[in-house]
Amino acid sequence: MPRLTALLALLLAAHAAPAGAVSMGGDAPLSEAPAAPGAAQPALAALARGDLAAAERGFSDLLRAQPASALAHLGLADLRFRAGDAAGAEALLRQGIAANGDTPEAAALWRALARLQGRTGRVEEMLAAFGEARRIAPRDPTNPLQLANILHQRLGRPADALPLYEMAIALAPDLADAHYGGGLALARVGRPAEALAPLARAAVLAPQSGLPDHARGQVLAGLGRPGEALAAYDRALTREPGLLDTRLARGGLLLAALARPADAAAEYTRAAALAPQLAGPRIGLGIARERAGDAAGAERAYREALEREAANPIAQNNLAWLLASQRRSLDEALALAERASAALPGEPGALTTLGWVRRQRGELAEAEPLLARAVAAQPTAERLARLGTVRAELGRRPEAEADFRRALELDPAQPLAREGLARPR
Repeated sequence: MPRLTALLALLLAAHAAPAGAVSMGGDAPLSEAPAAPGAAQPALAALARGDLAAAERGFSDLLRAQPASALAHLGLADLRFRAGDAAGAEALLRQGIAANGDTPEAAALWRALARLQGRTGRVEEMLAAFGEARRIAPRDPTNPLQLANILHQRLGRPADALPLYEMAIALAPDLADAHYGGGLALARVGRPAEALAPLARAAVLAPQSGLPDHARGQVLAGLGRPGEALAAYDRALTREPGLLDTRLARGGLLLAALARPADAAAEYTRAAALAPQLAGPRIGLGIARERAGDAAGAERAYREALEREAANPIAQNNLAWLLASQRRSLDEALALAERASAALPGEPGALTTLGWVRRQRGELAEAEPLLARAVAAQPTAERLARLGTVRAELGRRPEAEADFRRALELDPAQPLAREGLARPR
């Protein structure tokens, strides 16, 4: 079901949807709102099909017939907002508020005004407008929930949102969105273990949505519990097989934490089918195929990623590394590595790739400072071993041996370092 993003859709659904309706923190689809009064149906239908002129005529007719109609004020304000006239939208909402007094309809209009003010950066006014909505309808959980979502998702203030999610839950214990938002907020303020319970509750209350289990998977992965994270991702995909982010997260978990590159490749293949226009799933597929020993398949995946996003520095870097590792197409590898390094200045992985491409081309004097910069930025056993290899080839044996020893301190099994130290002087 498509999600409506216009101001009216946000507010109509939030004003009228039952407490159990779930949008998972996003915009509720129109079908989740109860039927509007008959006089508003033509205007709402016109809005849904994108006929804004007909929608304006319908809402204007409704306003003339019913001067206090909250729907008419919401609809016309929405159209002004779409047209870039935020001031006109605000004037219409304030007219509706004045016409409705302290009624539930006025509370919905105050919420609409608060959302508009939040979108235009007027945070203090937004808080005051939500305060008016809560004054009029203190038992309506929509008020703290919508304010919490704005503070959390749009303004990046999860700590401020947490008590509001708790208030919404106290008013409506079965409000799935409040448990979901509260769980995400807990995770984002550094309390991931506490986030698991509200996310699990949201999954129970919203059985059609995979998002709570997706979020649980992310939290569990961050807590170092990959098996449980995988099970959470599987539950999310059972509910919503088309969740691209979950497919990508599952692929990453299989690849990095569980060391199952073949299974990761299968997951990234499914993600690529869901989003044929995106480079990201193909980059993941390339990495998984490399780890599984399928260099030809990895190269195909990276090239497919670059067909979709020619300037993607990760695909450029990874393809350059693959070509350099095989000592072929080194001119292409150099061009790719240079573009990736320029797009990611100072990034140690890109510096390592560019340095190793230079080494494979026999350009040792150019390779050494690049690898040295990569090690200085982020020393790893592999980077130290490659730097030592180049320094040994330049005849700087004492420095090379020091690099090899540092590498083996980090990883006693590092093959290049072991080989370098074993090589006769």
